Amino acid sequence: MREGSNLIAYRCTRQMACPFFEPRTKLGEGPLDPPPRLPLGQAWGGVCVAPGFSRHEPEESEQRDICNTGYARGRCERFPSNSEADAVRFSAGRDGAIVYILEKDHSPLRFGIVNDQLESPLLEQAKAFSK
Repeated sequence: MREGSNLIAYRCTRQMACPFFEPRTKLGEGPLDPPPRLPLGQAWGGVCVAPGFSRHEPEESEQRDICNTGYARGRCERFPSNSEADAVRFSAGRDGAIVYILEKDHSPLRFGIVNDQLESPLLEQAKAFSK
Protein backbone atom coordinates (compact mmCIF):
# COMPACT_ATOMS: atom_id res chain seq x y z
CA MET A 1 0.00 0.00 0.00
CA ARG A 2 2.82 2.39 -0.73
CA GLU A 3 1.24 5.62 -1.85
CA GLY A 4 4.43 7.65 -1.75
CA SER A 5 7.90 6.72 -2.83
CA ASN A 6 10.06 9.58 -1.60
CA LEU A 7 10.05 9.61 2.18
CA ILE A 8 13.47 11.30 2.23
CA ALA A 9 11.72 14.59 1.55
CA TYR A 10 9.74 14.36 4.78
CA ARG A 11 10.68 15.47 8.28
CA CYS A 12 9.95 12.59 10.65
CA THR A 13 9.18 13.03 14.32
CA ARG A 14 9.76 10.52 17.09
CA GLN A 15 6.33 10.83 18.63
CA MET A 16 3.34 8.68 17.72
CA ALA A 17 -0.30 8.36 18.67
CA CYS A 18 -2.31 5.21 19.39
CA PRO A 19 -3.91 3.95 16.16
CA PHE A 20 -7.25 3.57 17.99
CA PHE A 21 -7.38 7.14 19.36
CA GLU A 22 -9.79 9.53 17.65
CA PRO A 23 -8.97 13.11 18.70
CA ARG A 24 -11.85 15.52 19.23
CA THR A 25 -10.75 18.59 21.24
CA LYS A 26 -7.51 20.17 22.38
CA LEU A 27 -6.70 19.48 26.03
CA GLY A 28 -4.22 22.29 26.61
CA GLU A 29 -0.74 22.09 28.07
CA GLY A 30 -1.53 20.12 31.23
CA PRO A 31 0.60 19.73 34.34
CA LEU A 32 4.04 19.34 32.71
CA ASP A 33 6.36 22.32 32.44
CA PRO A 34 7.59 22.59 29.80
CA PRO A 35 4.94 20.61 27.95
CA PRO A 36 6.30 17.63 25.98
CA ARG A 37 6.33 17.49 22.19
CA LEU A 38 3.40 15.32 21.22
CA PRO A 39 2.66 13.45 17.98
CA LEU A 40 -0.39 15.50 17.08
CA GLY A 41 1.34 18.78 17.99
CA GLN A 42 -0.36 19.09 21.36
CA ALA A 43 -2.47 17.04 23.75
CA TRP A 44 -5.88 16.07 22.41
CA GLY A 45 -8.94 14.69 24.15
CA GLY A 46 -10.98 12.13 22.33
CA VAL A 47 -12.36 8.64 22.25
CA CYS A 48 -11.00 5.12 21.93
CA VAL A 49 -12.35 3.33 18.86
CA ALA A 50 -10.74 -0.05 19.56
CA PRO A 51 -13.08 -2.88 18.55
CA GLY A 52 -15.64 -3.68 21.24
CA PHE A 53 -15.37 -0.40 23.18
CA SER A 54 -17.96 1.75 21.39
CA ARG A 55 -16.21 5.12 21.48
CA HIS A 56 -15.04 4.90 25.08
CA GLU A 57 -13.70 8.18 26.49
CA PRO A 58 -10.70 7.40 28.74
CA GLU A 59 -9.78 9.54 31.73
CA GLU A 60 -7.81 12.66 30.76
CA SER A 61 -4.62 11.35 32.40
CA GLU A 62 -4.82 8.16 30.30
CA GLN A 63 -5.42 10.17 27.15
CA ARG A 64 -2.34 12.29 27.88
CA ASP A 65 -0.07 9.40 28.89
CA ILE A 66 -1.19 6.64 26.52
CA CYS A 67 -3.63 7.66 23.77
CA ASN A 68 -1.60 10.69 22.70
CA THR A 69 1.74 8.88 22.81
CA GLY A 70 1.12 5.49 21.15
CA TYR A 71 2.61 2.07 21.82
CA ALA A 72 -0.31 1.26 24.09
CA ARG A 73 0.01 -2.53 23.61
CA GLY A 74 0.45 -3.95 27.11
CA ARG A 75 -0.28 -0.54 28.71
CA CYS A 76 -3.96 -0.20 27.79
CA GLU A 77 -6.59 -2.84 28.53
CA ARG A 78 -8.57 -1.87 25.40
CA PHE A 79 -5.68 -2.25 22.93
CA PRO A 80 -6.44 -5.31 20.75
CA SER A 81 -3.78 -8.03 20.95
CA ASN A 82 -4.20 -8.76 17.24
CA SER A 83 -3.76 -5.15 16.10
CA GLU A 84 -1.77 -4.68 12.91
CA ALA A 85 -0.07 -1.48 14.14
CA ASP A 86 1.18 -0.26 17.53
CA ALA A 87 1.39 3.42 16.67
CA VAL A 88 0.96 5.99 13.94
CA ARG A 89 3.20 8.96 13.23
CA PHE A 90 2.72 11.91 10.92
CA SER A 91 5.22 14.03 9.03
CA ALA A 92 4.78 17.20 7.03
CA GLY A 93 6.43 17.29 3.64
CA ARG A 94 8.06 20.25 1.95
CA ASP A 95 5.23 20.21 -0.56
CA GLY A 96 2.60 20.56 2.20
CA ALA A 97 1.49 16.92 1.98
CA ILE A 98 1.12 14.97 5.21
CA VAL A 99 2.47 11.43 5.37
CA TYR A 100 1.20 8.82 7.82
CA ILE A 101 3.40 5.93 8.93
CA LEU A 102 1.94 2.94 10.75
CA GLU A 103 4.44 1.18 12.99
CA LYS A 104 4.69 -2.16 14.73
CA ASP A 105 7.47 -3.07 17.17
CA HIS A 106 9.13 0.31 16.48
CA SER A 107 9.50 -0.43 12.75
CA PRO A 108 7.56 1.02 9.80
CA LEU A 109 4.73 -1.24 8.69
CA ARG A 110 3.24 0.84 5.87
CA PHE A 111 2.84 4.46 4.90
CA GLY A 112 0.92 6.75 2.58
CA ILE A 113 -0.12 10.28 1.81
CA VAL A 114 -3.05 11.54 3.87
CA ASN A 115 -6.18 12.04 1.78
CA ASP A 116 -9.95 12.20 2.33
CA GLN A 117 -10.29 8.48 1.53
CA LEU A 118 -8.63 7.42 4.83
CA GLU A 119 -10.87 6.04 7.53
CA SER A 120 -11.20 7.42 11.02
CA PRO A 121 -9.37 7.54 13.41
CA LEU A 122 -6.40 7.94 11.05
CA LEU A 123 -8.07 10.79 9.15
CA GLU A 124 -9.08 12.53 12.39
CA GLN A 125 -5.50 12.24 13.71
CA ALA A 126 -4.16 13.73 10.47
CA LYS A 127 -6.57 16.65 10.78
CA ALA A 128 -5.44 17.25 14.39
CA PHE A 129 -1.78 17.03 13.32
CA SER A 130 -2.32 19.68 10.64
CA LYS A 131 -3.94 22.22 13.05
